[in-house]
Amino acid sequence: MTLGDQITRVRDLARTTSTDYSDAKVFDLLNEGMSEFAKGVGGIVSEDYLTVSPTFDTRSTFGIHFATDSASATITLTDLSDASGASVASALQTQLASATTSFSSVTVSWSTTAWAFTFTLASATSMKITAPSRFDLADATALLVNSTTSSGSSSLTGGFPQGCTTDIALPDDFVSVESLEWDIYPVFPAPYDLFTRPQYSGNRPVMYYVRGTKLRVSPFPTLQKVFHIMYKHTAAEYATVTTTSAACPLPAGYHPAACFYAASMVAEGNFESTQANRLFARFQEQVQRYKVIQGNQSTSTRPRRTGALMDLTLKVGDIS
Repeated sequence: MTLGDQITRVRDLARTTSTDYSDAKVFDLLNEGMSEFAKGVGGIVSEDYLTVSPTFDTRSTFGIHFATDSASATITLTDLSDASGASVASALQTQLASATTSFSSVTVSWSTTAWAFTFTLASATSMKITAPSRFDLADATALLVNSTTSSGSSSLTGGFPQGCTTDIALPDDFVSVESLEWDIYPVFPAPYDLFTRPQYSGNRPVMYYVRGTKLRVSPFPTLQKVFHIMYKHTAAEYATVTTTSAACPLPAGYHPAACFYAASMVAEGNFESTQANRLFARFQEQVQRYKVIQGNQSTSTRPRRTGALMDLTLKVGDIS
């Protein structure tokens, strides 16, 4: 059904006209109905592909010691959350340049293909990054260059930053995970306490848990592969009332659900309680039918979750 079809259907069901209920009013009720449908079924099942994108959390209590053949300085990092590599590189370059005049021409860059930081100073003949000696600074060498000591000449490229791909952004409309696969392998849910200190990198993630709007995985991946997710999501909405040709965002076969809900709200507003209850009951029938059909699609959920610990044991060789 299109938006125009649904608006007409709502008025027919509620026995009202455009004079009593404008398109804009019905439009709002239809969007509300689609949202309530998604809530009622616990989320609409869909699929997507997740992107591994390195992000960083840095604090002013983190630091590194940067030294060349002519100068050295302890650098404190900047307070950043979920920052891109480019943002961290820019902040580092600013901190280095302000530390000493010898580092005024240093450049720090982030490679979006190699996932590594590169420090460059043309006048240097040797370069080294080590842990800070100050007691008030946490060592950030693993976070930036994945090593307690990294050396170079006029240019130094670090290793893969530890843990920068631990958190994966979920779709904006995400509600819950149905299944998750990395390449051809399933990824299993695991308890929170297994992720308190993510420190292992690997060929593939083996386990996950949902942390707010992100997916935390372990081992954290060092490359992008096909990362497929089946998940439940909130309902999309019609964007504008004037586009009456827009197709209903609900799954095919459940378009009338929004009509029943909207019409029941109209009938309730007109003090037609019996009609409102009947229409809302038809809305609930649509919700229940969707839940039953989806619930009967597969009986493998529980056995698959039970096998998670076995998978973790057998695949420990994937952890490096």
